[in-house]
Amino acid sequence: MQQVSEAYKKDIDLSKAESDGIAKFLLEINERWKNVSVELRCIQSLLEEVIAYWKKFLDLTGQFEAWLDRSFPMVKLPEEEKMNYFQDLGEWKERHDEMEETGNFLAATCRPEVAQEIREKLFFINKKWEDLFQYVQQYLHQGQIIRTKNDYCSGQDRLEQWIQNAETLLSTTNVCTVEAIREYGEKLKKLNTEIDDMELLFKTISKAFQSLVQDLTPDEIERMMWSLKQEKEELVRCRAVIPQKMYLTTQIITQLEAVESGIIEINQWLDEGEALLNSFIVHGTNESMQQQHNKQKV
Repeated sequence: MQQVSEAYKKDIDLSKAESDGIAKFLLEINERWKNVSVELRCIQSLLEEVIAYWKKFLDLTGQFEAWLDRSFPMVKLPEEEKMNYFQDLGEWKERHDEMEETGNFLAATCRPEVAQEIREKLFFINKKWEDLFQYVQQYLHQGQIIRTKNDYCSGQDRLEQWIQNAETLLSTTNVCTVEAIREYGEKLKKLNTEIDDMELLFKTISKAFQSLVQDLTPDEIERMMWSLKQEKEELVRCRAVIPQKMYLTTQIITQLEAVESGIIEINQWLDEGEALLNSFIVHGTNESMQQQHNKQKV
């Protein structure tokens, strides 16, 4: 359109008013084009976000409704079984809050009739949640404690197993061959790549312990602190010893390869020498036999 307008103004003798009118029209169209193109780009990202929220909302509501249906009968369980079942109540509360936030976003961006359906669905789910929560809210804190203890114990077991394997590897006596030492060096390298993860695991375990302190007995606190102290010392020792062992392994491999190379070279030299000596012996024997034969002829 701009090209046609420029050609039109060149080919036809226009008055100033007509020329100004065309220029004004093009300017207005240009501004409108910029605004519309920006809005189109923005609405695309917004629609993609709305689609993502719809998927999230449908997934969360489906999970939450199914959990509510399973959980109502559990209220009648014995106390210990009930506490064990509702130990993840805090996680479901977080999912409930996330579901409500997602639904409110969709209600604000959809057509009124769709928004009303979303609000009604949230209302009925919230009603069932409140009916259940009044019977199990006391397990919110207790369930968190149980989960934290489980996380602490599983992390502790994993860290102790790694430390035990590391100590076994670092104290291993190897056969003094290039293959055996090289294999040992590869195991050390693998161990060295894992130590950062183990230190991060130790920090996670320490945070879990700190969050449990208020709910532990003095004996439990003392025992867990002693265990953490021992593990920290072992990690520090492994951090220092593993690189030393890797360096020593590299030096030993270099020396063993030099020795093996020297042995091969010596064996080659001995083989050549034996072959040369054998050729002298055979030659000398042939000459002696020839001389004896000549004497017999005479």
